Amino acid sequence: MSVRFLTRCVVLFSLVGCAQLREDLQRSEAAYDAARYEDAEVWLAALEPDVVDLDPQRRVRFYYLRGMTAERLGHRQDALHYLSLANELAGENGAGLRDEQRRTLQTTLESLVPEGRTYVAREPSDT
Repeated sequence: MSVRFLTRCVVLFSLVGCAQLREDLQRSEAAYDAARYEDAEVWLAALEPDVVDLDPQRRVRFYYLRGMTAERLGHRQDALHYLSLANELAGENGAGLRDEQRRTLQTTLESLVPEGRTYVAREPSDT
């Protein structure tokens, strides 16, 4: 086998793998949008080991969906962790997120960020 053939095989397998990651991310987003948060959580947990293979904008979407799913399921510490990653990676212009998602991200982070000297997510307010 030639080096050229092996290189082509590696590239082909990488492209197939990336397409599968994109499809799985779309499935998790569809589950989240349909308020099937447990299903979304399963898809996202399965995707997590491969997040580094996603392009930066899809990585932001992954962390956003992972965090918002955790928040919807009441896992506030996980939500704070993943939404903080999404916020950091998205930067000032919110790369990878729609306007509505950027607003939701900011609002949700404000409700989660701890007050005082603690690393524990804030409990939900009664209002």
